[in-house]
Amino acid sequence: MRTVDSVDFTRKRKKKSADRRHDLITYICFMIWPVLQFVVFYIFVNANSLLLAFQENVSGTQFTFASNPFANIGLAFKDFFGPKWGPYLVGSMSMFAITCLVGTPLGLFFSYYIYKKLPLSTFFRVMLFLPSIISATVLAIMFRYFMNYAVPHIVTSIFGPGALPEDFTGYFSEYPFFTVCFFNLFIGFGTSVLMYANTMSGIDPSIIEAARVDGATPLREFFSIVLPHVYPTFVVFFITGIGTMFVNQFNVMTFFGWEGNSQVLIFGYQLFARAATKDWTEYPYLASLGIVVSIIVIPVTLVLRKVLLKYGPSED
Repeated sequence: MRTVDSVDFTRKRKKKSADRRHDLITYICFMIWPVLQFVVFYIFVNANSLLLAFQENVSGTQFTFASNPFANIGLAFKDFFGPKWGPYLVGSMSMFAITCLVGTPLGLFFSYYIYKKLPLSTFFRVMLFLPSIISATVLAIMFRYFMNYAVPHIVTSIFGPGALPEDFTGYFSEYPFFTVCFFNLFIGFGTSVLMYANTMSGIDPSIIEAARVDGATPLREFFSIVLPHVYPTFVVFFITGIGTMFVNQFNVMTFFGWEGNSQVLIFGYQLFARAATKDWTEYPYLASLGIVVSIIVIPVTLVLRKVLLKYGPSED
């Protein structure tokens, strides 16, 4: 005969098994939608782009595998380092270098200021993150009017009527590349400052107190304690920027639309604009160009990540 304990054990096992089935069904229901999105919008789309590189346009939207499947990739490699795409590569690298060299030190400085809870630190935290919340299109319109009309008026009011040439049409119109750089810097502080400040807040207060007892100045505290602590976060931002440098439009579309600007040559914008024209005959070539970018950028990002983590400052 079955004892009472064995009956209770059987009931508990059945209940546990039913709970596990219920949890599994719930988990599957929650995961169906994101997994389906990943399969359709990432795997399927990228697989189709990969196949396009080895195809040629027959008519309309019809594509077939080319007699020489590697012709498009060979042409893309040749053009990528040639005069056809060279200026756009230089423009993207210049834009990234300026925003990185200027934006990273300022982001670390603002984050350190907020971390130390100095006067108006809460105000700066909100104001620096605010551009990340507002639509980039709205900010771009406001910024364009500000640079074209407000800034020249301010300069004239301070330095007099002759401070600017008579035919001056506005800083945005006269210096579009650097004003777009400034705009990307302006809206790029939100996420970086938030992440750096949150990482700094995780520093053990006893380490800071010990450094103060030893006579460390705020500058020494920043370089010897804070910077090594946030260095992995910096590496993430830097490697992400390198990996997306040639697909980043840097808000050129927001400012100039489809016509672009001859002084702001950005590789990611030009690639997007040419793909959006619905010239089906160019799709295999553009897909090949995307593969060329991946072949070049992926090894560079992996090597840079390894080097930066190995030779950068460490908390140890």
